[in-house]
Formats: sequence, C-alpha cells, structure tokens
Amino acid sequence: MSEPCGVHARADGRLYQRQIDGGPVDDPPAAVERMKAHLEAKGYTIGNIFDTMGGNITGIQLNAESPRRLLVQFTPSKETSFIKVVGECTLDPAARKKTT
Repeated sequence: MSEPCGVHARADGRLYQRQIDGGPVDDPPAAVERMKAHLEAKGYTIGNIFDTMGGNITGIQLNAESPRRLLVQFTPSKETSFIKVVGECTLDPAARKKTT
C-alpha cells in the first residue's frame, strides 16, 4: 500500500507499507528476543518494546528501524501475530505509480 509522506514538504513523497499476518506464538517474549537479536545483527536500531498492546489485543510489540529508515513492527501473541514493514519516504516518481 502506497501512501503520502513528507521529505521536504508535508506530502511531497510516497512510502510503502505492508502487514503480514501470522498464527499464534507460544512464547511471545522469547519470540521478541529472537527477532530483536536478528534485527540487531542486521544493523537495525531497536526502538520501543511495548509489553502489552492494551484493549482487545494482547501481546508484545517490537519496533526497529534500519539504517535507511525502514520501520519494522513485530507483534507476536498467543492469539495471532503480525509483522508490519513501513518503507522510507521517497521522492522517486516511480513510487507514485499504482502497483498491482
């Protein structure tokens, strides 16, 4: 999914994001630690780790950012899991083209 973002002005760029849904995770804290180690080994900076998502969603959320500002959110829980990836904001005109 492409959406507007700002490089020099409020909505002059575009970024892509994608969420991949998965199944339940038996041990969410252990899964977060494994993902944290994996991302750190690839040079990602680990951001916030939320130990509860609140509301109707239980689980942990790990936020990490690549050196090129790619954001990864990993959320495992005993009910479901997902990984969301948000790309860097770019001024590349190709990012404005509709994809299939």
